[in-house]
Amino acid sequence: MTTETTQQAIDRLWAEIDRREDELIETVAELVKRPSPLGAEAEAQGYVAEHLANSGLAVEVWDPDEAIKTIPNAGDSGVPFAGRPNVAGVQEGSGGGRSLIVQGHIDVVSPEPVEAWSYDPWQATVVGDRMYGRGAFDMKSGDALNLVLPRLLRDLGIQLQGDLIIQSVIEEECTGNGALDAARRYPADAAVITEPTGGRFTHAHVGVVWFRIAVVGKSWHAMQAWQGVNAITSPASTLRRTNAVALPRECGSA
Repeated sequence: MTTETTQQAIDRLWAEIDRREDELIETVAELVKRPSPLGAEAEAQGYVAEHLANSGLAVEVWDPDEAIKTIPNAGDSGVPFAGRPNVAGVQEGSGGGRSLIVQGHIDVVSPEPVEAWSYDPWQATVVGDRMYGRGAFDMKSGDALNLVLPRLLRDLGIQLQGDLIIQSVIEEECTGNGALDAARRYPADAAVITEPTGGRFTHAHVGVVWFRIAVVGKSWHAMQAWQGVNAITSPASTLRRTNAVALPRECGSA
């Protein structure tokens, strides 16, 4: 049950978010202007770490452990973790309260083909009430909320009893390895992922199964191509399925 004091703090927080809307939009823009597709997340993560540190949080920046890829149901994007850090910042509570992780992913889907865009995908162009840029919706808007939250709490003098842990992770669009690594490193009583969901709270979702299929054909010189067997167009009876293994879905897929 929400006490009157807690409700007043919540109301103050919402009012402050509305008052500092421009700051929030600028934070989204700063994130969008730092490209972070698979393998190139470092610059954006550097901005995240600096922002959290400037808000007074204890910040940790680390490259995920390659051994994570060996965990059952983990994926493998094929890109080494070196130079592609996760970031976490901790705002310590006063004590006696439950801890909360607020997390977002920094990686974005590739903007290719760039020529199909009406606006530069890395410029965060604002037209009317919309921002155009890769990741502005999924999910640098949520990342910006996460970054601004501890600063708002600090400026309003709202002291949480439990620790607040802000996390920015890599590889959500491919494998989930970033979140897996962060979960092993930072335990908490609860976690909220600020993905855009149209204002709906999602408490569960479907999983992903990775598998490999081997297709058998028969190679032959193009001069006598009819004597070969095209592995792509051959009848299903020639397909041979191997044991299921942990492979990522295509990085950057919808």
